[in-house]
Amino acid sequence: MLMSMPRNFFAFCRGADQDSIRRIPLDADTQNALGVLFDDQEQQFLEGREEEVPFTGDWKPDDDQLLTITDEELAQPLVKTLHENVTVFDELDIKNFNKSGIKAIFTRSSKQENRILIQQFKSSQYLGPGKWNLIFDKNRFKQLSQPGFTLASNLAAVLDGSVFKFQSFQNLRIIFKVQHHFQEATHQEVRKFADHSSLCIDNHDEFMKLMTERIRKLIKSIIKSQILENYETDEIIQKARSVGIELKSKENKIIITNSKLEIKTVLSFLEDSVFRGSFSEETYETNSKRAVRREQ
Repeated sequence: MLMSMPRNFFAFCRGADQDSIRRIPLDADTQNALGVLFDDQEQQFLEGREEEVPFTGDWKPDDDQLLTITDEELAQPLVKTLHENVTVFDELDIKNFNKSGIKAIFTRSSKQENRILIQQFKSSQYLGPGKWNLIFDKNRFKQLSQPGFTLASNLAAVLDGSVFKFQSFQNLRIIFKVQHHFQEATHQEVRKFADHSSLCIDNHDEFMKLMTERIRKLIKSIIKSQILENYETDEIIQKARSVGIELKSKENKIIITNSKLEIKTVLSFLEDSVFRGSFSEETYETNSKRAVRREQ
């Protein structure tokens, strides 16, 4: 336990040009109460989740798993709060909330050294005097006259050293700039992919309009795997047939029509995300995968 160390609370703020850390001023009783709250949320977040899986974008964690991203540069400003005097950090100016860009509330762990506990902060948690927020005082409800905010009911992530641990990448990237850890094809890469000599796509402009995050991710993975370079069209069609997918070809090119459903099916197959059930012999598509681990 690290209870002898001061327990300070901070806001992580995203700016257009630069992120910042702001100190949240608290009275002693509130500070202690928040410490207990974060301790409980830390236990709930980690309890029963003993397996850690490096994030690749290809795997949705089970209930007993945590995804991990190692990013020293991203972690550095938060880790700084563990070692610097709290007065180094400017106080959070809640009156200018709309300009503060708060994305997370965080504090250190009292149980594990160099661990930071992170709550996501949403704009809906802000309680402004201009809104109809009511508080109960002296047996009556009255309108809130001072700004404030509520806290989340759970942690979004834990930071151990330079390793972020989380279950939802979607929530993590709302807080931090982690998009570079999620690889999806750029506009130029999609255009180049559509021009591939192994593919027949009639209307490239319509194809571009059907792009989604999932489809861009599939294209990026196919490009990296070089499936289209390593296999002939006939081989790909034969492999597709073996898992219950009938691909059509024209002039030795795989035809991809401008149907979002067909695009996802063909690309999922090329990305190795389609399989045939061993017993049902049904064809399935998955958006979450990783290689089976075998004991050494």
